[in-house]
Amino acid sequence: MASQIGSQQTILDECLELKREIEELQRQEARSDGVLAQLKVQLEEEFGCNNLDLAKKLLAGIEEESLELEKEFSNALEQFKGKWGPMVTSNFASLQTTRRP
Repeated sequence: MASQIGSQQTILDECLELKREIEELQRQEARSDGVLAQLKVQLEEEFGCNNLDLAKKLLAGIEEESLELEKEFSNALEQFKGKWGPMVTSNFASLQTTRRP
């Protein structure tokens, strides 16, 4: 009889622990839902996207544009160096030799 009561208490304790875990998971889910809703609002406000698929397409376009601009900048820098590099280098060298400690 005593072992049966102990067994029932153990089962009851396990059930209460499971209930607490379920309640904590429900709270975490509610917080996650709130964060997700905030991120969707931010996505809409900042980028005009109302869903993740559209945001991914927008991101891909932005990344492509960024790569194109990076290439343009690199080309412009190379042109600058080709045209002005020797002058800048020689002027810089002369500045270094005329500086006093």
